[in-house]
Amino acid sequence: MDKSDAVIYDSTTGPNRGGPIATSKVPNKQRDNFFDSIDLAEAVLGSTVFWGGYVKNDHPTENADNVTLFIDPNTVHEDDEVQVGLEPNVIVPGSYQYDPHGTFNGTSDFVDVPDAAHLDLEKFTISCWFRTSADYSPSGRNSIGLIVNKGGFGSAATGENMSYGLYIATDNKIYGGFEETDGTGHSAVSFTTKNDGLWHHAAISYYNKEELRLYIDGVAQTPLSTTTTPEINAKPLTIGKNSRAADRYFEGDIDEVYVWSNGLNPDEIQDLYQDGIIPNPHDLEYSNTFGSTIHILQTIANINTSPLNVEFKVAPSYNQGAFIGQLRHGEARGFWLRRAINPTHTEQKLNSFSLNIGFDPPAGSIGGGSGSGSGGGGTDPPPNPGPTPSDLDMAFDGDWGTSSGTKSTISNIDSFASIKHIVNLGDTSYENTADKWESMTANLRKSGRKMYHTVGNHDTSSSLISAYKRIFGISKNYNSSTIGNILLINGNMYESFDSGSAQYKFIKSELEKAKNNSSILWKIVTHHEPLVGSSSQHRNNGSWKKAYQPLYEANGVDLVLNGHNHHYERSYPLRGSSIVNKSQEPNYTNPGAPIYITCGLGGHDVQYKFKGSRESWSAKGDDTFFGFLMLSLSDSGRKLTGKCYKNNKTAFETFSITKT
Repeated sequence: MDKSDAVIYDSTTGPNRGGPIATSKVPNKQRDNFFDSIDLAEAVLGSTVFWGGYVKNDHPTENADNVTLFIDPNTVHEDDEVQVGLEPNVIVPGSYQYDPHGTFNGTSDFVDVPDAAHLDLEKFTISCWFRTSADYSPSGRNSIGLIVNKGGFGSAATGENMSYGLYIATDNKIYGGFEETDGTGHSAVSFTTKNDGLWHHAAISYYNKEELRLYIDGVAQTPLSTTTTPEINAKPLTIGKNSRAADRYFEGDIDEVYVWSNGLNPDEIQDLYQDGIIPNPHDLEYSNTFGSTIHILQTIANINTSPLNVEFKVAPSYNQGAFIGQLRHGEARGFWLRRAINPTHTEQKLNSFSLNIGFDPPAGSIGGGSGSGSGGGGTDPPPNPGPTPSDLDMAFDGDWGTSSGTKSTISNIDSFASIKHIVNLGDTSYENTADKWESMTANLRKSGRKMYHTVGNHDTSSSLISAYKRIFGISKNYNSSTIGNILLINGNMYESFDSGSAQYKFIKSELEKAKNNSSILWKIVTHHEPLVGSSSQHRNNGSWKKAYQPLYEANGVDLVLNGHNHHYERSYPLRGSSIVNKSQEPNYTNPGAPIYITCGLGGHDVQYKFKGSRESWSAKGDDTFFGFLMLSLSDSGRKLTGKCYKNNKTAFETFSITKT
């Protein structure tokens, strides 16, 4: 998809006071007078006016990720202020808009998807919404109803068994699982019956070939431990009946069918159920939403009436905009504009302005991994960065605060126009709110830059967590990103991280996938506290080190970065406590072990001094300045150069790693 597929539509209740989506579009790539003119009576009634519309993905088959609305501040009249807010998210338990959906009559309706290699899965997750009031018991239909399945029931012959499936059985409970080549079945079952005529969400995950995990309405049912392998066969993926025969039809409604080639974790299932967030889009092998989804706007009484529960924000850039997330093909999301006006004239002929849409198109489509659209025109928005592997600069820093030292660090980073990615290593505002820090760092989120967040020990209050999720555009406090040919993982030391935790399994899965992905050459992990650091103000985190250092070494992690101590220190490559390739310092070729870096130079408070001599594994360190670390990719993405810049713009040190 390209820019022209991201479109602004009017709403039907005129003039644009809510209701369903209209057929009329706001012209693309032009400034537009959204509010037309405001007469004297409307101006006197209130100092604000409101406009409701829709942003829609008009592409027939492709989805857009990280969709964000923002306003070009250069196109707004200096006497007015325009803000944007989203219609309250209707994807919540019990009130999801299932329009349209698939209806299945129980006798002949079904959807067949031909067999393909990407649907032949040994690990999987299947999810869908369903609704049925049919009785599948012996006194009713006396037959199971297959909701989604590949392979099916009725034969134990090789090639005829169920590779994976969700179904309602004769006890009217939901089952999910698979069969082996010899017909041996493995399934997990819901706690209660689900033929109550209500919409329910079901997901079955074969997680890391360790457990079958069934979730009903986001709640985990009793898992089944198994490490066996599902049969791989040539049967179609079928919705609404048995995949291998014309029987076991489902009677009712089905919506939002998804199939992944990996096992989603509980947090991802919750995001899917509660917020409609589609996790791991790169592993999504099939989806069927049965048409477009329209999030219908509420209707307001007049232009001066504020829509209910809409959070408006000044959105002068992509990174500060109203974040929608994924818009599937054909899907539309309602939004509102609020404009503060000066009610002093007989008629307010409001000047036109630009409402912009930023988004990531699917890989391989027009736009090459990043894209933008504009509704109401103006110049194209700064794109969400999606650089090529070469010629890429990133900044890393932690322990910022809001002091004069912070201002100096921000100015230092901002002076490098080539830096498009900035990674926060934790301990962000050091205050009860993030407002001042957000304002101070606003320039770092302009001009197409993107910031990434690592949680620090001063970032853990509920209000700050909420603020940082908004500022950094994240839904979880640990996550991963792909930047060029770099996998960046931001860990969180302040929620469960032991080897049985969801976080550990997430990080392990991401590293293992990257290890076998030829497009990922570099692996960088961040967390706030050091694993390896000479004695200073704060101690090393031994628990994280014990759990994760073997994981880093086994999966080829290149750099591990943290803050917490307000100084700079870099290790030699380390395997356990042993130095690797010290003779290559400071320019390494295939070092074969991670390098650990503390970079708490953001500017808060004072520098934390080393207590005595640095450790023997410490290649470089200093505790007398604030600044930041810049990492640069070059040589077609095969060379990574690190430069630590003091805030006087001089480089304290330079090192490099080359992959051959």
